[in-house]
Amino acid sequence: MTHQELFLALYQSSTESEVEALLKKYPAIFEDANWYPLGGNASNYGVIENQQSSSIEKLTNSIDAILTHKFHKSGVITSTTAHY
Repeated sequence: MTHQELFLALYQSSTESEVEALLKKYPAIFEDANWYPLGGNASNYGVIENQQSSSIEKLTNSIDAILTHKFHKSGVITSTTAHY
């Protein structure tokens, strides 16, 4: 199974049971030895975990990112007009 196939299979899983079935079907992929800290830095766990503490926060952040992207593409907000 390629990385893309694995991603699509996980992405298209709509239940916990479907994800568990993938874990059982491809146990070698999910061995601890195949997983590394993001950026090679084990302390990045806290950064990632903090951003996923609330499902509402994830939803809000994703909507914000989409809107910001659309504004940048439309020219309404540019790097010279944006004031953060």
